[in-house]
Amino acid sequence: ASDVWINLHELFRPLPQSDKPYSEGFIWGSEKTGFMHLYLHDREGNLIRPLTAGDWMVTGLAAVDKANELIYFTATLDSPLENHLYVTSFAGETPRRITTKPGMHSVTIDHACERFVDVHQAIDQPPQVTLCALA
Repeated sequence: ASDVWINLHELFRPLPQSDKPYSEGFIWGSEKTGFMHLYLHDREGNLIRPLTAGDWMVTGLAAVDKANELIYFTATLDSPLENHLYVTSFAGETPRRITTKPGMHSVTIDHACERFVDVHQAIDQPPQVTLCALA
């Protein structure tokens, strides 16, 4: 038996070589604050900065647009009863919500980070699948 519990997750993305401080670094999810959030690390594993923060949870890392330095993720930022798609930058700016309808959103973003498939459902609505533009 152990006194430690580690939640396994898939909140990890390696970053390519570039002229940026995070060259060959990575984005990693951690619950070190008590809430699951995303962090930017250099290639040695040193923390550069938190990308998200607050009393809410990141639930998924949907895509990383390396060319535009954007991170797309799902989270409970607006309500613990809802899951939405958000975007933030490598600079860790305030996340902007992309999905608009209340409820739960499960998304898949294309490799070019131009479109996404949104599977949306709410307590009063069965699941609906929509193809949406990110731009």
